[in-house]
Amino acid sequence: MRIRISISLVAIIMAFYLSACASPVPDGSGSESMGASVGEAGSTGGTLTIGLTQALDNFDPHWNQLMAYQNLVAQNVFDHLTIIGPDMTVRPGLAERWEISADGTEYTFYLRSGATFHNGRAVTAADVVFSFNRTIDQEATFASKMEPIETIEAVDDQTVKMVLKRPVAPWPEEVSLIAIVSEESSDDLEKAPVGSGPFTFVEWIPNDRIVLAKNPDYDLPDLPQLDQIVLKILPDMAVALTNLESGEVDVVFEVPAADAERFKGRDDIAFQTPPSSNSIFVIEIAPNRDERLQDVRVRRALFTCMDKDAIRQAVYFGEGDSQWSPLPQSSWAYTEGNGPGYDPDTAKALLAEAGYAEGLELTIETISGVAVMENMATIWQENLAECGVTLNINISDISTWLDAYVNRDYQLIANWANYRSDPHGIFDVMYGPHWKDENSFPREDMLDLMSSGASSADEAERKEIYAQIQQAVIEDMAPVITVQSQPLIALTKPSVKNWTMNAMNYIFFNEIYVEE
Repeated sequence: MRIRISISLVAIIMAFYLSACASPVPDGSGSESMGASVGEAGSTGGTLTIGLTQALDNFDPHWNQLMAYQNLVAQNVFDHLTIIGPDMTVRPGLAERWEISADGTEYTFYLRSGATFHNGRAVTAADVVFSFNRTIDQEATFASKMEPIETIEAVDDQTVKMVLKRPVAPWPEEVSLIAIVSEESSDDLEKAPVGSGPFTFVEWIPNDRIVLAKNPDYDLPDLPQLDQIVLKILPDMAVALTNLESGEVDVVFEVPAADAERFKGRDDIAFQTPPSSNSIFVIEIAPNRDERLQDVRVRRALFTCMDKDAIRQAVYFGEGDSQWSPLPQSSWAYTEGNGPGYDPDTAKALLAEAGYAEGLELTIETISGVAVMENMATIWQENLAECGVTLNINISDISTWLDAYVNRDYQLIANWANYRSDPHGIFDVMYGPHWKDENSFPREDMLDLMSSGASSADEAERKEIYAQIQQAVIEDMAPVITVQSQPLIALTKPSVKNWTMNAMNYIFFNEIYVEE
């Protein structure tokens, strides 16, 4: 078996979106504490230097959806109404609390007092209204997620009222997507962003570094702890890790498992991972593009002949979790799911029953330079050969891959998604487009279930609905099949303290400090 172990990380902007914040508040009160843990007296502060392998050139939070930007810059420079905590629950952000009407269509957000933009002006409800309207009017990155808004108004300087067209249970999670900006600085956001977050934007030298400094006027006491964050732009992961070992950087973010493996157990490098991961590797199928794939026995045979344990060990070095459920294991609605184990004999029997005893030939689409995709496909190719299936691996550039993806011009396509927390967002973004598409896997009943899950305010009822959807996806073996959760890995120097990250790779910079 030939497996390439140098894994390139690319930023993929496609039909799913990569976001930095989200998850549900069961009672909608938003009354949770915003406190952060603080290091020992006299130990806080310092400069945190992060090795970044993606060059950023657009700092407008309503347009740049790259995970690296949203996580490292947007969440530090800007406030959002809500945030997602380490335990993947919605917590207060700029909104210290919120109320929900009995019918679930009216949300009233109460802003914390004392928040000011980096230009010195107080943040008001009018700025929240402007930020949401700007996103909608400009049809910016997250505009589609704001479609439920009927009206949004500033009741007073500290109160925002949103009226929705229909109940949306995960709405406190959805609003976490929108950074709050001021109208007077909005024209300069792309190059010189001004927010009200814990860090100010100080300097950007293209292809060299981005510098953020502690906001001395931040209204939350004793936060942030760091004095400065420096994002050092480096050409690739190998160079970033060399910089880490030499002490030029303190942190390398989003390290592929293959590259991180050699750092396990070392005293001079800390191996950082969250308890679970919302980054899910998947295979998508467009059954209506190929008559053979319309037969569930064929689809089941293909995935019965996938050795997920081998993929986990060879591609992810034992990190992450193999699973069948389309939901990440951190989700409150996750159910285990009863998918098939690796069994070539059963797979061959299923193919024979479907009329393909002599086998068949299929193609999987992957992206050039994304070795995770090629490595996974190579293992599956060898598995399927045992079942009489020839799997061709088509490696193309991202624009060609994306064209095939959008037009459903494929049989099988490798993909991954960095999911937000609420189940509706996952099914709405990844599965809904397939269930609506006559060229893929139309299922009106699944769309109805998805709608019911989003509109119910009863979490127990929602959990039962999402259990039905999860089981249906596994039984159908379409349109999106989960392979496994991908490990989220950061490597840090021992001097970096209070490092915390959640299942969406969200890092809590307010709590971090560098020990001198």
